[in-house]
Amino acid sequence: MSAESDASERIDVSVGDNETLGTIVEATVRERFALADVSADSGVPADALATHDLRVHQNGENPPVLVVREGTPIEVKATREWVSNGGSARTRGRVWINAATHAQLVASAGWYAVAVYEPVVGDDEDDLDVEVLAVRLLPAVLLDDLLDEPTNCGPKHDIEAAYRLAWPHVIDPDQVDDRCDVRRVTVDREVGR
Repeated sequence: MSAESDASERIDVSVGDNETLGTIVEATVRERFALADVSADSGVPADALATHDLRVHQNGENPPVLVVREGTPIEVKATREWVSNGGSARTRGRVWINAATHAQLVASAGWYAVAVYEPVVGDDEDDLDVEVLAVRLLPAVLLDDLLDEPTNCGPKHDIEAAYRLAWPHVIDPDQVDDRCDVRRVTVDREVGR
């Protein structure tokens, strides 16, 4: 959805739906780049590992200027294109980056895969689809200059501190508005959530 999207096109999803959709986006990114899934108890500070060398084109340049080496940890971060701040105001979505995991990812020369997505109604009214609008791979160390002080997350969260980063800091909004790199996946959900 672009900035001009009609309010009727927006789909309300619960926090639980957002978590589920984020997990599905992660799986889609792993499939798109043929990345290996990493279990949470593996000790690797990421969601995935590169299974082969990946050549990354920056801003459409050819030849590629960066290479992700086989075995490199890659943390997948997903955000919606637009989010509401409680009222009718909207802002670009943000990824939340665990401060401790980020430090480990930088120390291990890891990368991020930042994905922008939107939920869409599926063929069946009980389905919630995900449209991945854009994905960008970038070295974790490059995010250091973009990150402010981490936010204290408080006792209700699994992590102590996290950075928040609006996706236009790492992905050109024109790429998203043009619907580059579109993928669709489906997740069933119960009606009434």
